[in-house]
Amino acid sequence: MDKELESRVHKFVRYGDDFMVYCKSRKAAERVKRSITELMRLKLKRKVNQDKSAVSRPWLRKFLGFTYFHMCGQSKVRIHGKTLKRFKGTVRELTSRSRGKSLNLGLRSVGTKSVEFTPLDKSKSLNFNNIYRAK
Repeated sequence: MDKELESRVHKFVRYGDDFMVYCKSRKAAERVKRSITELMRLKLKRKVNQDKSAVSRPWLRKFLGFTYFHMCGQSKVRIHGKTLKRFKGTVRELTSRSRGKSLNLGLRSVGTKSVEFTPLDKSKSLNFNNIYRAK
């Protein structure tokens, strides 16, 4: 699958059997979706789940807990809202005062649940500073 997408000169992200393909226009994306679905069905003998397959804007889709957004004319990566909400719930549960364990022990277990992300391009990084900023 990687060789096929590289030969078509599409930008794509893949992890295991999940992948996203990025195109310049909606029409091109529809065409690529059709051709990839056919390729998966005929050549690789795999069924594509149409509920999970979609053509939409990158910032509306979640991939491995992350999403893209535009800022100052650049595309950046951030934690998706649902992923962040789930992570905050886990932190609240692990640091709850009614849990019967010390706060120090709860904070240690939060450290083992934290998200680690290393972009392929080492010059780009994610900013996690405002995750728990008071509102």
